[in-house]
Amino acid sequence: MPNPNWKVKRIKLSKPDYNSQRQDIFDSQDGYCIGCGHIKPLTRDHRKKRSQLGGDERLNAQGLCFDCHRRKDEYTDRIHKK
Repeated sequence: MPNPNWKVKRIKLSKPDYNSQRQDIFDSQDGYCIGCGHIKPLTRDHRKKRSQLGGDERLNAQGLCFDCHRRKDEYTDRIHKK
């Protein structure tokens, strides 16, 4: 039986590294939102939320517009509350 006190170690970037990674993500997407494909101002999104033990690693990050980010968070919150 797993130890209930065991905690998964997540990657947490420093503020400068986080901001640098965020800019790299936005640059790699050329301003396009991964969710809707439109060119809009982007927000950095954790594919797997930090509250669900997602870390700051690059593979867990994507750029979404505000509307897609909000919709994704609302959907994720809804399915995890069941």
